[in-house]
Amino acid sequence: MRLSSLFSNESEFGKMMTRIGIVISANILFCIFCLPVITIGPAYTALYHVIMKMIRTDGKINPLKEY
Repeated sequence: MRLSSLFSNESEFGKMMTRIGIVISANILFCIFCLPVITIGPAYTALYHVIMKMIRTDGKINPLKEY
């Protein structure tokens, strides 16, 4: 098995790492935007929206644009 096929976005490993990256970046955005206590509700709603959209679209979203 070649390394280029292992790290391809079409391989199972590539799909899994893409999903992990989306979850990590969405959680970092959540932590940044809920620093003022008042914005916890909208930040949680945006996090939920990004995670649900990732699940529905098979991990092909940009969390920075969706958040």
